[in-house]
Amino acid sequence: MIKKLSFQSEGFIVDWLSFKIESLNPLYQERLVDYLFQIGFNSYIRSRKSKDSSKEILRAHPTNSFEAVFLKDNPYWGGTIVEFSGENAKQFYQWLKDNNVNWNLFRNPRLSRVDLYYSLETPLTEEEARLFFHACQINLKLNLGYQKNRRGQILRIGRRSSDRFSRIYTRNDRLRFEHEMKGQFIEEYSNIFVSKSWEDFEDVLSQHFLHYFGKHLAMDSVHLNWLAVKLRSIRPEPVANLIFKMDYISSIASIEDQKKVVQFLKFLVYAKDLDYVTQSLGSTRYRCVSFRVQDFLKFQEPTVQVGSQYKVQKLKKFFKELQTDFLLSMFRDYTFQKLISVPKVEFWKDYHWMVKVWIVDELFYYNYPFAFPDMFHGNISKTKFAVQFEIIRVFSSLGFEKRFDIHKFIHNYPSRLSNQTIRQMKELFVESVKVLQQNNLIQSRFKIIREGNLESVDVLTYQNISEGFVLYEQLNFLDLEF
Repeated sequence: MIKKLSFQSEGFIVDWLSFKIESLNPLYQERLVDYLFQIGFNSYIRSRKSKDSSKEILRAHPTNSFEAVFLKDNPYWGGTIVEFSGENAKQFYQWLKDNNVNWNLFRNPRLSRVDLYYSLETPLTEEEARLFFHACQINLKLNLGYQKNRRGQILRIGRRSSDRFSRIYTRNDRLRFEHEMKGQFIEEYSNIFVSKSWEDFEDVLSQHFLHYFGKHLAMDSVHLNWLAVKLRSIRPEPVANLIFKMDYISSIASIEDQKKVVQFLKFLVYAKDLDYVTQSLGSTRYRCVSFRVQDFLKFQEPTVQVGSQYKVQKLKKFFKELQTDFLLSMFRDYTFQKLISVPKVEFWKDYHWMVKVWIVDELFYYNYPFAFPDMFHGNISKTKFAVQFEIIRVFSSLGFEKRFDIHKFIHNYPSRLSNQTIRQMKELFVESVKVLQQNNLIQSRFKIIREGNLESVDVLTYQNISEGFVLYEQLNFLDLEF
């Protein structure tokens, strides 16, 4: 069950909304104008014969704060367009969602244009904006135009006459990404719009917005981290091999804490296939799973000796710790932190130790931003675990660019390492990168850090990654036609 996107959840603002009406005679136009007036919109009419034509009042009063414009004399078409721009579009769209609109007054409207925009919260300097636009110009393969005017800087992507056109511009020292959808493209969604299927309408337009910018922009920029985060939430159906799910992770220094995080994530993989019952505590729905502690131990370490009481006792301690919320600080996302809280764990002995765990049910339907093959097989060595965890820790970060500081990693390792062990660690990093590549999780381009500078290379080796290296996440769905 994948959660649908909404304009509110994604921070998208409706900035333009217009409808085509085939037949709107003077009587029906008057009724529609009166209807709009009653809900706070003044109405004006303008001819499309000239861009400079002035608006004429149809009905207006100073107490109304918003406006609608009727466009007549449309070229190659005899109908009428009713448009709402800026704050007028935002207000009218919200009014449509909140009220039972009388679509009969609109005389079978068809969507003509919808604009959405997204604004970054973090301000940037004029020079930072210029460098970002310059990088976009280098990497974009579409028609584009850059200019600077009194309102700020703007980069146009695509042809204005096409059904999809975008602008990125600065407003109040912040970047704003705007996507314009019109023509036959947007008309396809008229039925779900008029039928008030807002959930489906907002989900599909949100996905179009994100895919468009994700496909055409160079994702390396820190100013596009927000886009990478949103795109990860709409990845296609999971690949069977990528069973190890991960959310945005904090920096965890203790190897013992790292092992607990891995053990918890492995437990979620194990628990999702168990029989369960559901119970509600307040407004939260929990999944209750019961199993032999020994069975989960066998799932983690297939080669473990049956009846290993030491390891069974360690697992019992781990499940008891789940109730202390120690995991919450291990992850950055507040929503995920709320989901991983375990309110209750029970043990009893029925020849074997049994355990019942209450887990938030939504956790099993959560849209995890990252998925990996399980690289933590059985009782792996301490150094191999450290390398594998560093791989998923760095990869499970906000940015599209993944930077591995090998020199710092080895320097901060909790025990002294021999030269042979250091070489083995570097070889493990190289092997792990190959696993990521085989599973199409990274792009086929690499950079190494040499004397503090980045240098492109065709392949990573244990010799050339001594300082560190950089990988680039592969957002697979951007290659799909959408």
